[in-house]
Amino acid sequence: RSITPVSVTSQSCGMALSRMVQNTKTALGDFSFNSNIQDRRTFNTTEIETLYSVLLDGKHSIVGTWEGELVRDNFAMTVKKSRGENRGVVITTHKNLKDYQRTKNSQNVVTR
Repeated sequence: RSITPVSVTSQSCGMALSRMVQNTKTALGDFSFNSNIQDRRTFNTTEIETLYSVLLDGKHSIVGTWEGELVRDNFAMTVKKSRGENRGVVITTHKNLKDYQRTKNSQNVVTR
């Protein structure tokens, strides 16, 4: 999808997402975008860009500007300040890991 230039000044992430949706050249159908990040930042694009580059592509994207994390739930896209919970557990490979047995369901675990 193509997005015409987006410009938001000192606004929340939710406002930037709304402006992005308004500036799409074609309808996004059932997709919805929202955020729980209330920090006010400035985000500008100067050219027609893809939805991916405006939303996710590095530090100069909406997710990068507000330093959030994208959570996908079918057609609902949410940019959250953080997802999951830091429980201080680190699992690495090839370094002092002798054995690992999974005793709990880890289907909903979020790793970074």
